[in-house]
Amino acid sequence: MIVVTGATGNVGRPLVRMLAEAGEQVTAVSRSRTEVADGVA
Repeated sequence: MIVVTGATGNVGRPLVRMLAEAGEQVTAVSRSRTEVADGVA
């Protein structure tokens, strides 16, 4: 499992998307509650 902090920022959002598309299990952490890529917790 990979945890990405700042998952909705300029770097975090594309990083989370790329990891999820690569089949990694990703958990996104952010100050605000927003939509994240499919398959991301």
